[in-house]
Amino acid sequence: MSHRERRWLVAIMVIAVILRLGAAFYLGDTLTGERQERAYDQVSYDALAQSLLAGRGYSFEQDWYPGFTPAGAPTAHWSFLYPLYLAGVYAFSGHHPLAARLLQALICGALSVWLIHRLGRRLA
Repeated sequence: MSHRERRWLVAIMVIAVILRLGAAFYLGDTLTGERQERAYDQVSYDALAQSLLAGRGYSFEQDWYPGFTPAGAPTAHWSFLYPLYLAGVYAFSGHHPLAARLLQALICGALSVWLIHRLGRRLA
């Protein structure tokens, strides 16, 4: 890869991260409100992360999502990695969704651009 291509790649990565950071700050440190009115899954993943931190595993404290997940039952229909990621972030920062959003913006913003670049170079 030439020096010019590398500069373009870094510039695109920086723009991607800045845009994602802007979205993270816009959503803020809360999971509910008018800015999140259509983002229902984040509440479920957050509840699972808090359950993990409380030592209850991948289960909910109350009946969940409209009634087909009883309280205390193990869940297999939600991803296990994202609640684990959230639990790890919350273990260090406390319950701050913004911290998870900011870290995710940094990782995913740069990594997605880099992976698309690698895939494009391989295919072209």
